[in-house]
Amino acid sequence: MKACKFKLLPIPREITFSDKVCENIKVEVVISPKDLAHIEGYRLNINTSGIKIIAHDEAGAFYAKQTLKQLELQSKAGTLPCVEIVDWPDFPNRGIMLDVSRDRVPTMDCLFKMIDMFASWKINHLELYIEHTFAYKNHREVWKDASPFTAKEIQEIDVYCKERFIELVPFQNSFGHMHRWLKHDNYRHLAECPGGWPMAWSMGDDEPFSLCPTDPACIELLEELYDEYLPNFSSDKFMVGCDETMDSGQGRSKEYCQKIGGKGKLYLEFLWKLHNSISKHGKTMMYFGDIIINYPELLNKLPKDAILMHWGYYIDFPYEEHCKLFAEANLPFYVLPSNAAYSSVAGRTARAIGNIRNAAFTGLKYGAAGMVNTEWGDNGHWHSLTVSTLGYAYGAAMSWCPEANQDIDIARTLDILVFKDKAGVVGKLLYDLGNCYLHTSKDNNQSSNLYMIAFKAQCKRDEAPFNELTIKDLQTTLDEINEIMSRLDSTNMHCDDAELVKEEITMAGNFVKFACNAGLKLLKSDVTCLAELPDKQKQSLIADLNKITELHEQTWKQRSRSGGLKDSLWWFQQIIEKISA
Repeated sequence: MKACKFKLLPIPREITFSDKVCENIKVEVVISPKDLAHIEGYRLNINTSGIKIIAHDEAGAFYAKQTLKQLELQSKAGTLPCVEIVDWPDFPNRGIMLDVSRDRVPTMDCLFKMIDMFASWKINHLELYIEHTFAYKNHREVWKDASPFTAKEIQEIDVYCKERFIELVPFQNSFGHMHRWLKHDNYRHLAECPGGWPMAWSMGDDEPFSLCPTDPACIELLEELYDEYLPNFSSDKFMVGCDETMDSGQGRSKEYCQKIGGKGKLYLEFLWKLHNSISKHGKTMMYFGDIIINYPELLNKLPKDAILMHWGYYIDFPYEEHCKLFAEANLPFYVLPSNAAYSSVAGRTARAIGNIRNAAFTGLKYGAAGMVNTEWGDNGHWHSLTVSTLGYAYGAAMSWCPEANQDIDIARTLDILVFKDKAGVVGKLLYDLGNCYLHTSKDNNQSSNLYMIAFKAQCKRDEAPFNELTIKDLQTTLDEINEIMSRLDSTNMHCDDAELVKEEITMAGNFVKFACNAGLKLLKSDVTCLAELPDKQKQSLIADLNKITELHEQTWKQRSRSGGLKDSLWWFQQIIEKISA
């Protein structure tokens, strides 16, 4: 048997097949750090006499069994290929950060299935990104419509993760992205700009965004939250976020900010306040690096016992420059790429792969202690788990061993290990669907232009995104998406959620078609915006969007809780109103 016959995720660093077959599938497991020096490492030997696993630790034995399960899935019942595998991870911490605040909160059943999938890929770190979706006892006003996680549920998730050698790391954003709290009258006085600060992802310009870093009451609130939240986790880490605080120093703290020498020092002071609060709980603070990287002269003043989590989502994001600075400052850090599904609906395959590859190799070069692949749900979280899966899987593979996995056949691997598609269709379909943005967008676009056609439906034809589009590119994309979606009926999936996977792919494909048709109608006309199109054309677009909205709602209810759905649908309604205006 040859190695190419089997698809493994991640691909092991050392693997040697023979032509023989093992029919004795009894497994012997030996834990021996002496025989295998690498933490979480294992040796899997399958020969005609049986199966033996030698592992550095219990986690290594668990990962060997995941590899064994993947081989069993591809072998004749009762047999296994004879093979020698020696494997261990490059990154000690290999994670996924799942946005459960904007706006999808997964059901417990869905989340447990995701955890099983992540564990099978040797992921050992999971963060649930929380803004307002934990049921704090004294703050019902903030979360009452969000179907939040309860303390009991978090404890259950923590145990479920631990049994699969995954560390569930608590996450509560604690500086910026607090608009879900601050928009309420009972909390607005804690904001840096109580009257509001316009952000692209806000649902209104009057929504405040960040806490005021000079107000002692903000720390008091956060300490109350930490006291209730953190005891539900067994992890010794705590992620406080603190990203995108663009309004900091612009409102109530402006005078003090100028007095101490600028926004960088203001940010640093508040970070140390958080650090002191978290230290009381015996936790290691984790925080985003997007703000402090703008003040490299302050890197040496950051707490050395905290972990900097550095995100950047472009293919050519300057990880090289930034990671070198962190290493020189002796700062513990992780790299955080993205599965690139956000602001796309159909995904962005090339961007995800390029971004993850950049982060993995550069992080490894400069000694990053971990790589966490991020999933975001900006503006309604329209994309589905199915669309996100390719980026999740590639990120898991690259966080294990970049050298062995950089060119993994991710489409075929998903066919076999995730979707169980005997026709071998759906993996490549998703791969190609995720690349349909390439005709119309550059990598440095924060959102795909196809997505922005809908999101900025009120824009004129001489404004972005319409001024970056051509009839030829849109027609090419539409023809391509029609061909891609025609393959869906050829799939032969045997995963438990096969029908739902097809529905989620259909929703994504229909959205891209809608965007192409909207752009084509505008560019082929002599009007200045979509709202000026003839009524018949507008009604056609609205009818298509209504069908997409219905399918989005239908699929949402099968994986996610009801809270957040209203907010997600609000964004669709905005498009309809912009076209109808």
